[in-house]
This record gives sequence, C-alpha cells and structure tokens, in this order.
Amino acid sequence: MPAITLRVATGESAAARSNTVLTLDSLITLVQGVARQPDLWRPGVHFSSKSRHSTRLHRDDQVDMWLMAWLPGSAPDPHDHGAAIEVFTVVEGELLEERIDRDGQLLASRLTSSVIRPIAPRLAHDVRNASDVPAISIHAAAVPVPAMRRVVPAVSWPRPGAASLPRLRTA
Repeated sequence: MPAITLRVATGESAAARSNTVLTLDSLITLVQGVARQPDLWRPGVHFSSKSRHSTRLHRDDQVDMWLMAWLPGSAPDPHDHGAAIEVFTVVEGELLEERIDRDGQLLASRLTSSVIRPIAPRLAHDVRNASDVPAISIHAAAVPVPAMRRVVPAVSWPRPGAASLPRLRTA
C-alpha cells in the first residue's frame, strides 16, 4: 500500500506543530482530501467475515488515520473515543450511526458517501453497516488518541423508538 504523506498548513514551525492538537476543521480537511484519492486507500480495503476490518493509513504526532471495511451486519460495540476528537466519512456504501445527544435523546443517521461526521470528545455512539452491501469509511482522530472505550449499557443500547434510554457506563 502506498505511504500517505499528510500536510496541514498551520503557519507554525515543525517543533511548534508537534505540540499542537489538530482542530476539527483540520481533521475534516484531511479526511476529505484522502477520501477523494482512492489510490491512497483502496489497496488497504480488506473485508473480514466476523466484523469490520481496520487498516491504519497514517499515524504521526498529530493524527491517527484509519480505513474501515464493513460487511453487512458488521458493527463494533457502542463506544466513545475518550477525550479525542474524531471525524469520519463513508467513501462507499452506507453506515448507520446512533448517538445519544446532550439531552439524552437517541439520534439515528444514515451516512452515505461524502457526509462528514464529527465525533465530539466523550460522545457515545454506535456505528454499523445495517445495509445489504459492503461499506468503506475513513476515520481520523487528533492525537493523542486514548483507547476506544466500549460503552456498556445497563440494559441494552437503545434503538429508535425505545421507550427510555439506559444509563451508560464505560468499560
């Protein structure tokens, strides 16, 4: 797979950039740029029969970028990304994302190609391929990225139309 070189115009020296966390706008720009260049990510697409397959596209002292390939029905557990900000986009197919907003309401969104989805720090969400065709997405997170924290619902992750939302804790 070809190496991906990412450059973010910040107007700072390399030493100053190494101590700077990327902004949401910078992450959006990176994800959009890589998404428009399939020759950079297509060689990393691999589908796993058990779940989504993740391939690291790039990591440096500012960003961690991943390619994810989703077969129909594949889904990680509901989770958050700790204190990191993340952005992702679907480049092929469609994904379903469910998240709990600040008011405790469940929001479900179908994400298709070129939709950019920011993920705020400590936002619990569930992403899955609920369609009948494979999907591919590109994700970028500002470094440092803590380990993904699985969200463990007290009962079960709520689905659209659920009467009440469970209490959430992280594992």
